[in-house]
Amino acid sequence: KFKEALPYYHKAILERLHPEEHVRLALAIANRALCYIQLAGEFLPLALRDAEVAVQLQPAHGGYHIRKLNATEGLHGKESAAYSECALRSEEQLRRAGAHGQDAD
Repeated sequence: KFKEALPYYHKAILERLHPEEHVRLALAIANRALCYIQLAGEFLPLALRDAEVAVQLQPAHGGYHIRKLNATEGLHGKESAAYSECALRSEEQLRRAGAHGQDAD
């Protein structure tokens, strides 16, 4: 079912490539990342890439950081240095975003 969902997320992303659509674009990209995470294996690098883009678009959205952590865990394992670094970076970004008054939408 996740493989079947991918074309719909691809289409949603292409339809939202306008600056005023960045919130909805981030959501579509994060949802595509979730599909990739569920498919695992060769899809995990794509999941990480999408999660990173979603975080860049909406740095204050905690759920997108969780997607990034999930993709990193799938690629490297929860005990890896990459996972620890990702967790620390996410925490810093969320703290900075909160300090600047950004909301998660």
